[in-house]
Amino acid sequence: MIQTGDRPTLHMVYVSLNKLKLHLDGKDVNMNGDPKLIDDRHEGTDFFRQRIKQLLSLMFHLDKKHLAAALLHPQYRKLTFIDDYKKRKTHIYVRQLLAELYDDNVVQHQVNSTLSSHEPQKKKHKTIEEQFVDPEDDDRETFDGNESSTSNKGDELTKYLKMQIEDKLKTPNPLPFWKFYQDKLPNLAKIARRFFSIPATSAGVERQFSAAGVLINERRASLNPETVEDVLFVRSIKKALMKCPDLLL
Repeated sequence: MIQTGDRPTLHMVYVSLNKLKLHLDGKDVNMNGDPKLIDDRHEGTDFFRQRIKQLLSLMFHLDKKHLAAALLHPQYRKLTFIDDYKKRKTHIYVRQLLAELYDDNVVQHQVNSTLSSHEPQKKKHKTIEEQFVDPEDDDRETFDGNESSTSNKGDELTKYLKMQIEDKLKTPNPLPFWKFYQDKLPNLAKIARRFFSIPATSAGVERQFSAAGVLINERRASLNPETVEDVLFVRSIKKALMKCPDLLL
């Protein structure tokens, strides 16, 4: 599921690891929500399952970027399947990014104000995944008063966590949600786009290398690197438009 398709995948690490752990613990469910029975009739099955769980813990871990991506996905924003400590650390991490972004915006605004002080001020225009979706979605979310805050004109993360989200925006692809709310949550939308541009695996990069290998052959061995990049970009956009004609509208 992570290696196929063109939509963002970084949050899928949170989904996939939880899926594997539930299955190895014998707590997995099928598409209908009914428990899946793991065959324990063979001697040693439980031993190997526990061994796989140990290997899974050694080979993979949820980085703060994985959890931040899950937090910024409207279907997993409550991080229901991790402990409170990691959840709180993730909130603090995202708020630190918001604070840094807010400070940069303030500095840039001060520079722009100095450069354009002689100009009249312009008015601003006001403008398997379902299994790990948060079980409930209401606006009664409470927060620990010890968490750091940006102390801006309202905390965008708090607004995001408490807001009511329409069902039509709760889709596997989180980008339409952030496009819809980019005016109300501008800084958080920038951070979300930053995280969701990170692929969860190298599969997409490897596909680009394969496409470049087909493009660069004996007759075209002297292609300029910028030309190769442009050709690959145009081809990827063409494929994306074939799947979604309204992508760039």
